[in-house]
Amino acid sequence: MRFIITIIVAALLLQSCAGTATDPVLKPAGDFQQELKVFWEQDSTTPLHPEEKADFKGITFYPLSKDYIVDARFTPIDSGATLAMPTSAKKTKYFKEYGKLDFTLKDTAVSLIIYQADPPHAQDPDGLFLPFTDKTSGHTSYGAGRYIDLSVKDIRNGILTVDFNKAYNPYCAYSVHYNCPIPPATNRLQVAVLAGVSYSQGQH
Repeated sequence: MRFIITIIVAALLLQSCAGTATDPVLKPAGDFQQELKVFWEQDSTTPLHPEEKADFKGITFYPLSKDYIVDARFTPIDSGATLAMPTSAKKTKYFKEYGKLDFTLKDTAVSLIIYQADPPHAQDPDGLFLPFTDKTSGHTSYGAGRYIDLSVKDIRNGILTVDFNKAYNPYCAYSVHYNCPIPPATNRLQVAVLAGVSYSQGQH
């Protein structure tokens, strides 16, 4: 009898995992994570320099979760200020305040500022940049923070959907050869974002 129960439980677990993998809501993030993993781990595409590859432990993720997909109320920032954002290489990159995002995450009211490169990138003029830190930063995610890429085209009727399952680390998490913006104090979340790329010091 116990053996039969074990088989049933295992089957239910497998069914649950399969459902998550094929869930249309989570599939875009799942595809993104797979592409990111291949990008970093494949020799022909990895940004790692040759001497860094031997110590690279790969890309890891928190479990996919619908709890970290939010519909944020978008408020444009007219004549937004241009922020001189310091970088990991002690240089400066410039980003203009594009809008404010307000939403609730894990029963916590959250506000974030979303930015656009100043000047906008020629290859992606509609691109938006959401850098942030949270309660996992320096513990189970990269200490200097993570990023999410969005687009002006994603804003619909004053709503911008943010999928934290697509949060990723800057190149600087794995390599000393890059110059990565540090998220500003305005984007420090007082909640743990257990979604997207995870990280430990042994991963580089």
